[in-house]
Amino acid sequence: MLEIKNLRKVYEDASGKCVALDDISFSLPSKGMVFIVGKSGCGKTTLLNAIGGLDNFTSGEIFVNKKPLSKFSVNELDNYRNAT
Repeated sequence: MLEIKNLRKVYEDASGKCVALDDISFSLPSKGMVFIVGKSGCGKTTLLNAIGGLDNFTSGEIFVNKKPLSKFSVNELDNYRNAT
């Protein structure tokens, strides 16, 4: 089971801040199919990169089987990426 709580991702550069994900919360069952749709630039890839452990997020948490993704060891994160 995947649960996302209050996920937020903000990119900052010299020109200012860009909020890519703003307080996203939802949960997904262990089985099934999910489609992520939206217009260009709405944060789909940013969300998938965060779920896959490829990108850090500014705040909030992603839980995989009730364990916070931020607490995964390097080996656990590698195994998670390899299994999904």
